[in-house]
Amino acid sequence: GALSIPALALLIARLEFAWAGVIAAALLALNPWHLKLATEARGYPFVLLSIPLMSLCMVQAAPYANWRWLAAFAALECGLLYAWPGTLLTVLVANTALLALILRSTPSRESRGKAVSRWLAANAFAGLALLPLMAPWIPQVIQYMPTTVGLPLFKGWFKNAGSLLLTGSLWSKTGLLDSPYLELLPWAARHLFEFCCFAIPAVLFICIGTVR
Repeated sequence: GALSIPALALLIARLEFAWAGVIAAALLALNPWHLKLATEARGYPFVLLSIPLMSLCMVQAAPYANWRWLAAFAALECGLLYAWPGTLLTVLVANTALLALILRSTPSRESRGKAVSRWLAANAFAGLALLPLMAPWIPQVIQYMPTTVGLPLFKGWFKNAGSLLLTGSLWSKTGLLDSPYLELLPWAARHLFEFCCFAIPAVLFICIGTVR
């Protein structure tokens, strides 16, 4: 869990934003979700470390689908899914991004075909390694997922998701201004000016960073 901090800095520095990497590492060290999950004796610390390392392998492997970096990428995605199957969407997005990078950065059609073949082979090996480990509990997961991982896309869900991303706390679990839970709504209602001073720049910087 602690190693995820320099791993994030290394990834962003490799993307040629060295000072942004320093700032991102400092912010990650103070992030409420990181403070909570990086210290738990479960799969989460490995997830926090693996995602920036997997992204770094993507960047390194992209130009010509280098076998060494593709193998590291495959090993990390395999370990990531075994540590927490909830990262499936992360792995799918990472593979889509890696394929797009390979297609964009590989010049000739012949070398592009070879690079895509390597990408497919790396994922196939990861799947073969993962299947015997995960197959016994796939039936239980199929029954478990619909009851816990729904995405009710209503207004309150977006508020809670945004609040969790920005602060690590729900916007509101109860809808009450005097709640027994740790929620952002009661504090925002009492300190509207301070909340606006925090929330508006945070959202603005996220938008600017996304465009950049």
